[in-house]
Amino acid sequence: MSSATGKVIRAAGILLIMNLLSRVLGYVRDAVIAGHFGTSGATDAYMVAYTIPYFLQSIVGMAFVMIIVPILTDYGVKGKREEMWKAASVIFNWTALFLTAAALMGILGAEILVKLMAPGFSGELAILARELTRIIMPSIIFMGLGMLVTGILNSQHVFSVPAFAPAAENIAIILTVVFLSSKLGIHGLALGTLVGFMFFLFIQIPSLKKLNFRYFLSFDSHHPALIQAASEIIPIIFGVGVNQIYLALNRAFASFVAEGSISAIDFAYRLINLPLGIFAATISTLIFPSMSEHAASGNKREYAGTLTRGLNLVSFIIIPSAVGLWVLSTPVVELLFQRGAFDQRATVMTAAALAYFTLGMYGWSANMVIIRAYYAVKDTKPPVFAGVIAIIVNILLSYLFLPFLGHRGLPLANSIAVTVQTALLMILITKHLPDMEFSSMGKTFAKALAASMLMGAGVYLIASEITFPAYAETAICIGAGVILYILAAYIFRIEEISVIGELAARKFTGVR
Repeated sequence: MSSATGKVIRAAGILLIMNLLSRVLGYVRDAVIAGHFGTSGATDAYMVAYTIPYFLQSIVGMAFVMIIVPILTDYGVKGKREEMWKAASVIFNWTALFLTAAALMGILGAEILVKLMAPGFSGELAILARELTRIIMPSIIFMGLGMLVTGILNSQHVFSVPAFAPAAENIAIILTVVFLSSKLGIHGLALGTLVGFMFFLFIQIPSLKKLNFRYFLSFDSHHPALIQAASEIIPIIFGVGVNQIYLALNRAFASFVAEGSISAIDFAYRLINLPLGIFAATISTLIFPSMSEHAASGNKREYAGTLTRGLNLVSFIIIPSAVGLWVLSTPVVELLFQRGAFDQRATVMTAAALAYFTLGMYGWSANMVIIRAYYAVKDTKPPVFAGVIAIIVNILLSYLFLPFLGHRGLPLANSIAVTVQTALLMILITKHLPDMEFSSMGKTFAKALAASMLMGAGVYLIASEITFPAYAETAICIGAGVILYILAAYIFRIEEISVIGELAARKFTGVR
């Protein structure tokens, strides 16, 4: 194994651990919130108030990462390090200015925002949602700047601290719920959310100093990096924000059905985000700077190879995760959330939404990888086109499914829409990569799906035969599922399992 490969593996391992820690703490946060507030009207109001910061973190914040990494990579490849820091500073300063203005407008326009996000809210519930929105809204400043710093660090192949930053955010929220909810109720949760986003930014600042980052207090509106960022921000926001548009539409549609539907859908979506955030995010985060470097140097062969390896890893890891979550949807929700105010009704609603969300997990994961391939070459049009088509599909299917399936129809519509979006992006990438190895990806996908179905059937049979408590049943089924999938992967000769096995053997034997 080469030293470069070893560095990549070590970086992947560290990033995976940090993402895992962040997601585990995210679960603890959700479990604490569920235990204190359940799927009540107050929780629905908080979810609506949290929509804007979460929406912006997942869309605008991620867009900042997508923009800043290729821009700074171009300067780095050309050896212009001081210009690289100046470009980062100019973009940072303008971002701080615009986000502050946006926060003020959000506070003043809270009533309008709540009406748009939850048109079914009225009376005290609408008033509560407005109050929580005004408390949480300033967090977008710290969120946006924190994501921008994440992009700066990622462009220099620094991944661990940015990956840990969401964990610091979750810790702050957990502590405020535990210590303030008895006095401040749901308002304490909103305050903790604001404090959490502050932690998200400030914990990353020391890593900039280690890179000898040089800050420039400049608002040069004619700087080429700022002009490039400004020209790309809107299409990139839309391209990476389609998933959050799905969630916003879910909340709007779900506000017309049974109380607790918004919370059930949100808790279910956060559960599928455990494997997405741990594995898919690790893959996409690691390959993005490399794809940007290959694109900047014109090396299309390595650019295509990096993308292919990323998508193959998505198939190998995410497909069995989706099948496992689908089979174990009820015991998983019962284990993770059913306590306190989160009762059996909440479990049934959340598990139903989770089962339908799993159908789109491959689409969401592959989307995270392939959309970065477009931004590595600064092509923003295909993601916008695919996103528009996906949103139209989502709205039509949500309207069609809601009367028959209730809140369950909304995650089903999301899953179909994201699959359509990802398929379009894969087809359109051939403009940049005409020699894309689709046969390799299709073969890995088919093998992973076959192995996952065998694993799923085995887990289903085991789950139907045992009558242990939820924690024991889930642990046994997950352990059996992992073993069954590994065996099936070897039987189907999935390349990724052989590579992982070789790396593990070298690690334990000390071979480099």
